[in-house]
Amino acid sequence: FTQDDNETSTTSNNNGFFNLESVNENSVIVAVGGADIITDNALDNLVLAGFGQGNKTVAITPISTLMVSLQSGGSEDAQAILTALGFDAEDLSIDVVATKHPLTSAQQAEEGESTTEDNLLRTNQQLLNLMLTLDSMIIDGDANSASAINDALASKLVSYMQNNNGESIDLGSVVALSAIIE
Repeated sequence: FTQDDNETSTTSNNNGFFNLESVNENSVIVAVGGADIITDNALDNLVLAGFGQGNKTVAITPISTLMVSLQSGGSEDAQAILTALGFDAEDLSIDVVATKHPLTSAQQAEEGESTTEDNLLRTNQQLLNLMLTLDSMIIDGDANSASAINDALASKLVSYMQNNNGESIDLGSVVALSAIIE
């Protein structure tokens, strides 16, 4: 990625929070690199993206990255992918993905209850692990190759969903993961 002269940039704090002034609604926000806030492991080539929401708080996550890849690539399957990943359209629409922080949401959910928030956190973790695993297979990778991996992963998830007649996508299944990364 190359930042253009007219593009705003910022750096996040140690918890991944950032502030950008004058972000247009539906503009793409790209986050490159960083560190895992739990393990402090460097994630130099990690590329995540999300859509700007004007003055609203934005969550840049693996799921929002998937939505950006799908919509930027002209796919109309973004909501179908969310449904295949186990989210009801009423509970988790594309617009909600842009603003719902998965860890905070899961922490605020009722304890012991399997919720949309738990699934959101789990699915983001599974997608992140898949992105990092695929990126680690690339020798001399950089942010551009990581972004290409994210786009390819989005395309593979759509293909998997279509080849399985819209059935759910279980990112914990060896069979599903094998089919997605082949």
